[in-house]
Amino acid sequence: MLEFKQVSKVYESNKGIYDCSWKAKKGEITGILGENGCGKTTTFRIILGLQNLDSGCVLYEHQEIRKLSMKKFGYVPEHCSLYQDVRVDELLVLIARIKGIKAEKVNQRIDEWLNYFELIRYKYKKIRELSKGNQQLIQLICGMIHEPEILILDEPFNGLDRNHQKQVIDLLHQIKRKCVILVSFHQYELMHRVCDRIIEMESGRVKGEKILCGV
Repeated sequence: MLEFKQVSKVYESNKGIYDCSWKAKKGEITGILGENGCGKTTTFRIILGLQNLDSGCVLYEHQEIRKLSMKKFGYVPEHCSLYQDVRVDELLVLIARIKGIKAEKVNQRIDEWLNYFELIRYKYKKIRELSKGNQQLIQLICGMIHEPEILILDEPFNGLDRNHQKQVIDLLHQIKRKCVILVSFHQYELMHRVCDRIIEMESGRVKGEKILCGV
């Protein structure tokens, strides 16, 4: 279980998050919803260890999250951050090795992911030769290839068509028993298809929490 306990982080602009408490657990997909500036990005940066706290604590399995190996995390940013002039296979080999996948398993793992998203024919193409939607799928693979324990997806459906949206949603529901999944997105119509639990933020505070039925 991932726990936010009375977490605050305030910037000079007075923006940030204030006294936020919530929990996310394996077996559920937790959505972090809110308008731009509500605190979603600060929340994710704190979990990933990119931002210090002013007060409170963040725990994973009762351990301070800052003590965890980064190999336990998977992160997909909102905007495409892929190197454009490398081949798909070169990028995925690099990410897989950084994330600790054994050398003898790397190629098998890459092919499994590319086949799942029907991207195997692009394996030796440069990233810049792929469409926006296919680049987003590669970015998703980069975040999930090592089977992280904590998976953070920031607007993961950007640029994806309906078929690929369904593929990603189906996959998340397949793996949610094995990891904590946090998702933020602005497509509110997808909310009931993706999430089991919603944490709504407004002006840096937790406005409410809702459990969704029929997911």
